[in-house]
Amino acid sequence: MKNVARKTEQPLPHVSYVRKGRASARPRPEFPGCRPVRIPGDKISSYEGRYEVWEAATETAWMVREPTTPYHERPSRELVQSVRLIAALRGVPINGFGAGDIVVRNPEGERVRILQ
Repeated sequence: MKNVARKTEQPLPHVSYVRKGRASARPRPEFPGCRPVRIPGDKISSYEGRYEVWEAATETAWMVREPTTPYHERPSRELVQSVRLIAALRGVPINGFGAGDIVVRNPEGERVRILQ
């Protein structure tokens, strides 16, 4: 069996990791394959890393544990190809804009949840 070096996770600046084992510190819901990382609300708008979901109530970002792979990227590329084919058959262009954030705000305009 080969000895495979495992990449260690480096702490990110201005974030703190949520520790397991303390029920009060364990935010819900959990996202399979993700790790919870605390990012304060005043830092989330300037955070340039990748996360799946951020919750304001717990100031928790859910980050994918492993880097993306072709298995992750392939379905999105197939979807783009399908949309291009539909557009060609319809004879009407369909604009695509790539990845983006969905920001859910409360009535006061404050961020409640962000999905990337």
